[in-house]
Amino acid sequence: MLYRHNSMKKWMIVALIIVAVLAMGGVVASVLSWYPVAFVGSTPIWAHDYNANVMLATNYYNYYNKHSENPVAQSDLAGIIRKAALSNLIDAHIVDKELATHYGNKAFISEINTRIASTTSDTNFMKNLEEAFNTSSQDITHYFIKDKIRYQMLDEELGALNPPQSIESWLEEQNKNLHVTILLGGLIWKDGIVTDK
Repeated sequence: MLYRHNSMKKWMIVALIIVAVLAMGGVVASVLSWYPVAFVGSTPIWAHDYNANVMLATNYYNYYNKHSENPVAQSDLAGIIRKAALSNLIDAHIVDKELATHYGNKAFISEINTRIASTTSDTNFMKNLEEAFNTSSQDITHYFIKDKIRYQMLDEELGALNPPQSIESWLEEQNKNLHVTILLGGLIWKDGIVTDK
């Protein structure tokens, strides 16, 4: 009887440790934003990427409004930024996939890194972006410059087709056939775009 009691006690302790470890992992994942906010097919879009895009856009519009004669109205800005940030990440997924197919994965990464190095070597340009986005050059490079380069690369490829195609029309066509699951409250994927519920 005593042996059975000690055995149950050990299992209870082991179960409590497992629950504590899982709870701690959930807290760490939440704090670090390592949880999905959407899925493109079965590929997750992570909260840390989404939050960084929202922060950059918010910082940019704050800077723009301070220095513009025609500031953007603040009333709808948060909702517009949420939708645009998520749309941008969905589009980036599609663009990456297409470029990796066209270039091959290694050549694609090499070409992006070459173009990033060329763009970021202009210190005045980077300083101006840091001021406008109110963040580090590392975040600007990862979430802004890299995106612009990807779009530029795909635009070049689409422009070389016969007949040429714009990146906007290409993305619109791709988005129509895309399966996206959005986990963020208040937003849904409908007819190929992120929209309000």
